[in-house]
Amino acid sequence: MPYSLALATVDVGQKSYQHKLQQTEVYHIFQGHGRMRIENEKNEVVAGDVIVIPAEALQWIENIGNEALIFAAIVSPPWTEDGDVRLK
Repeated sequence: MPYSLALATVDVGQKSYQHKLQQTEVYHIFQGHGRMRIENEKNEVVAGDVIVIPAEALQWIENIGNEALIFAAIVSPPWTEDGDVRLK
C-alpha cells in the first residue's frame, strides 16, 4: 500500500510530540477540539476537519477541548521510524 494509517488519541490538556516527517501526512479529526501547529502557523481544529501537513514541516497537535482528541493519521509514502524526527 502507498500509505500508512494510524488512529491517534490525545488526552485533554496534552499534546503530541513535536516532530518532522520525511513524508506528507494528513490528519482527519474524528472527535474533540484541538490546536494544530505546522511550522509557525496554528489553527484550531474540530471533528470533520482534514489537515494536510507537508513533508519536513515541524508539527504537533494539542488538545484544547474537554474530551479526547481522536484522529486518523495517514502518511504517504508509509511512515518509517527513520523518517520521523522527534524534537524536544
